[in-house]
Amino acid sequence: MRHSAFPRFKKLLIVCLIIIVLLAGVVFAIRLYNQNKYQSAYSLASPTYYKSPSDLSLYPTELEGVTVTHVDQKAAQGFHFVPKELKHKGVIVVFGGSEGTPGYDQAKIFAQNGYEVFSMFMFDVWPAQSAKDPHRDSVGTV
Repeated sequence: MRHSAFPRFKKLLIVCLIIIVLLAGVVFAIRLYNQNKYQSAYSLASPTYYKSPSDLSLYPTELEGVTVTHVDQKAAQGFHFVPKELKHKGVIVVFGGSEGTPGYDQAKIFAQNGYEVFSMFMFDVWPAQSAKDPHRDSVGTV
């Protein structure tokens, strides 16, 4: 009498399905536990300027030991950080990226360590100002 392989296959398939469901349940339970236990770590307060990178009022311009000024030279827009005590020669230029910021956090760290820094936007971020100025085109050049 010949035995069919189908019952064995069916049993193996059910065991695999049970294992997958158990693993998914374990992953779900761990994620739920971590979210409840470490909720404050998940909701780390990112700087407010990440919500609206082109709103200059959201960037702090008063840093201890550093003078921060806005730069708007048509195509070059951003911030100029000058520490009260320059510890290093030269100037560092940092750029933001696709998130729209000017690399402000990196520039702040460099400036607080004694470097003069330009923190520049990668893209033209003041379209309202550009619209008011008839000498600027869409990319911020004269």
